[in-house]
Amino acid sequence: MEKWEDNHQDDRRTLFIEKEHSGGDILRVHVKYFALCREKIGKKEEDLEGDFKTVHDLMLHLEKMYSIDTEFLMVAVNRNVVTREKLLSEGDEVAVFPPVSGG
Repeated sequence: MEKWEDNHQDDRRTLFIEKEHSGGDILRVHVKYFALCREKIGKKEEDLEGDFKTVHDLMLHLEKMYSIDTEFLMVAVNRNVVTREKLLSEGDEVAVFPPVSGG
């Protein structure tokens, strides 16, 4: 079940996701979107709550929620670029952005 909660302090909305099965640990992460990701999703950042354990779980959730392909997106957790296997913790800041190159 999904429900939205208005966060009047900073004008963001928080999505609460409750799984119908028991045993899942619910945690909250703050997700920031950059560049093309921000354009496709239509927002700069949001708080998400769910039983995702890894970055991979979170990316699958974003694919379902926004009908986007996350296969080639890069992810940083607490300002460190990570792999999809990275375990998430309560309060993590997750940045989602397209691949970048230097020159």
